Amino acid sequence: MIPVRFGPVSGDTGDVTTLRVFFADASGGAVEVARTVPKTTGVLRASLIAMLDGPTTDERAAGLRSWFPDNSGGAVEGVTLADGRATVRLSFQLTDLPAAPPPDEVLAQLNATVFQFDNVQLVRYELGGSCEAFDRWLARGCEFTRD
Repeated sequence: MIPVRFGPVSGDTGDVTTLRVFFADASGGAVEVARTVPKTTGVLRASLIAMLDGPTTDERAAGLRSWFPDNSGGAVEGVTLADGRATVRLSFQLTDLPAAPPPDEVLAQLNATVFQFDNVQLVRYELGGSCEAFDRWLARGCEFTRD
């Protein structure tokens, strides 16, 4: 496992980490926003949690959205990273997620959040411990490589 760290943001006390997360905009593209969380070296996991918690009220008013249920950061069951391969385990069941979301938008949001880290070359997503469940949800597979 290779930890990825960000330095403190100007004015920080050193007790926080600033993350980048991505949400879908009206055109379906991924838009970057910043989140500040308690200091962590597990920035990939923290970024996914912040992304799954969803856009703020102001970000929603600006047209950003997520295809995951609001405040669902607790669904990040685990994240591992070894030899450039990340595995993201989400505790969602298919019934927890919207049926037939636009797969490209969902993947843009997820992959932009994961692949912002240079040491991630491949990601595998699992729902409820199953790669196949993730594929059933989006019909796009469950493993993706950096473009």
